[in-house]
Amino acid sequence: MAKDKLSQTFNKPVKNVINIGRFTLNTRIAWLTGISLFLGSGALIYNAVQPRTTINNPQTTNNNPIYIINNPPLTSPGEKLSDAEKAKAQAIVEQSRKATKSNPNDATAWTNLGEALRRTGDLPGAQQAQEKALQINPKLTEARLGLVLIKKDQGKTAEVIPELRTIAQEGKNAAAYFSLGYSLYEQKDFSGSEAAYRQSIALDPNDAATHYNLGNALKDQGKLEDAIASYQSAIRINPNNEYAHHGLGNVLFNQGKLEDSIASYQTAIRINPNYADAHYNLGLAFKQQGKKSNSISQFQQARSLYQQKGDTKEVADIDRLMRELS
Repeated sequence: MAKDKLSQTFNKPVKNVINIGRFTLNTRIAWLTGISLFLGSGALIYNAVQPRTTINNPQTTNNNPIYIINNPPLTSPGEKLSDAEKAKAQAIVEQSRKATKSNPNDATAWTNLGEALRRTGDLPGAQQAQEKALQINPKLTEARLGLVLIKKDQGKTAEVIPELRTIAQEGKNAAAYFSLGYSLYEQKDFSGSEAAYRQSIALDPNDAATHYNLGNALKDQGKLEDAIASYQSAIRINPNNEYAHHGLGNVLFNQGKLEDSIASYQTAIRINPNYADAHYNLGLAFKQQGKKSNSISQFQQARSLYQQKGDTKEVADIDRLMRELS
């Protein structure tokens, strides 16, 4: 069976849209392009799509506030942010600090500072910034959501689920529904997670991360054809989402469609050559086909990547598979 570390994007991930703070894909891309103006070239979280507009202020676009909490980074449940994602978050911290100094009463800048600090792991600083945002605007949904996500990062997932549900329902907020779905998934309530993700999609049908995470929840209920459709929707919206290609590959692998699964894994690796799980699963698919040299090559690459992360369990697993092939 293919490795099922199907990455979820929190707070995905990694994201979202509509209503206060959640914005459509084209607007999100414009915001990310604006962020790149101060992060430098290559800082885009998503690359590929040409934005319709660019902005100079990452806090606003077209005079509407932009909230980074609606664009969570792509991570797996329980996994820490990559160094690259932390660097992006730190850059947003610096920009948001400048914005709060320029205008101490800018609630948007304070809540963005809080979310960026949370992503860097500075939970006390994040809480202080979100509380400041709420002092300025007590009804700011994004700051309320930010405080709940801080509690979640403190390991209080079960406790925050009712709060996420309340925020989502009161504000018809797609980001909160997304975070609710992610939290329910972590609690292995896959049907509840599915329902929350569907609510998020109803509010924002153009968020790739939500379609991807819905695919995970469907897969874990055995709804494989529906999962495939969700992964394909995620890929259609964001062709550079390596996690969606990998998730699709896993379902196809478990259906015995090895050639199609190999194509999906290879696409994920083209997007992210350092995607260890995709190399591992591609090695498994080649092993199933009896392509020994191809399998060994992929296992070796996966082993190196796992070793770099200090994942001794995965290294030992690959060593076992390599012995089987020798």
